[in-house]
Amino acid sequence: MEIKKVIIHEVIKETKKKDIKVEYSDGLLDTDSQTMELIESLLKSFNGDKLMYAIFDKSAGTYFPEKFIEYCNSERPIDEFIKFSKGAVKNLTVFMNNSILSAGGYLIFLEYLESGKPFFAIFLVRDAIGKILSKKGDKYSINNVEYVDTHNLAMAIRINESRIIDEEGNYLTFTHKKNNEISDYFLNWISIQKKETNSEFTQKLYELIKNVKRPIEPLTSEEIDLEDYRERVFSFLSSKTDKLVNLYELGSYFYNDENFLVNGAKELDLEIDYEFKYDKNILKKFTKVEVKRDGITLKFSSGSFDKKIRFSDENKNLIIIESELLAKALRKEYEDYK
Repeated sequence: MEIKKVIIHEVIKETKKKDIKVEYSDGLLDTDSQTMELIESLLKSFNGDKLMYAIFDKSAGTYFPEKFIEYCNSERPIDEFIKFSKGAVKNLTVFMNNSILSAGGYLIFLEYLESGKPFFAIFLVRDAIGKILSKKGDKYSINNVEYVDTHNLAMAIRINESRIIDEEGNYLTFTHKKNNEISDYFLNWISIQKKETNSEFTQKLYELIKNVKRPIEPLTSEEIDLEDYRERVFSFLSSKTDKLVNLYELGSYFYNDENFLVNGAKELDLEIDYEFKYDKNILKKFTKVEVKRDGITLKFSSGSFDKKIRFSDENKNLIIIESELLAKALRKEYEDYK
């Protein structure tokens, strides 16, 4: 990781009060070992948090996306970085003023490279336990990074700039703390828009279950068969009246490790919200299809549709099954009955 620029501003506001004061920095944080340690700690905390994905809402009047893209298209001098961060914080205070439960904290703006790719991140840090940051002159300095963890990191968002340029998939990754007053006003400030639907997330869950390491069957100490695993996931989710899929819950239930599926999705580069409502029609792909008519029983995984089993375009009463193994087995059975 290569840090390009870091700046910190402090928003001073107490919960249930409207008075807001901002302590702006006029200079960047020194990119020394302390800064590197702080940023690595923040990114580690961020990656270990509950993450969701989106894109910018570029509707007329949305401040942050417009100013951020304007900055990205500039030569990116230090003074423009400072100007952008100050303007963004000032705009944030408008949203905080409309949220009586909002509270202040340190806004850390970070521009960096990871594996040669440009990223931009903003962290809202609460410095409640150990004094991490202090103002010296026109900028902040780092005293101690020991206490920077998920308790201090109130909210954060990371922007994958390459994906904005290429307009490829979700380029915003943000923390989501359930029942936390921070989420709404912070995300409204960033102006996010959900790109993918619940049906698309359910499809990604199908891909995740298909490709991730399967759970171990305690009785045999072997991996559960894929079809059996799909059936179990289907049964678990379809029994839920709220139709809510939570990757941490699934990981805990099937692996006794709440982070297993979340980490698996990251390894497979599947951008899937940690929590969403499943699409009933897509969820059917997890289970087998069984049909009994005219003395014939047909049972197969719904994942075989359009691969090994399909309907004829010419004759609506014709079902086409393409399977070498099934054909051989059926021929053998037929020979035995002759």
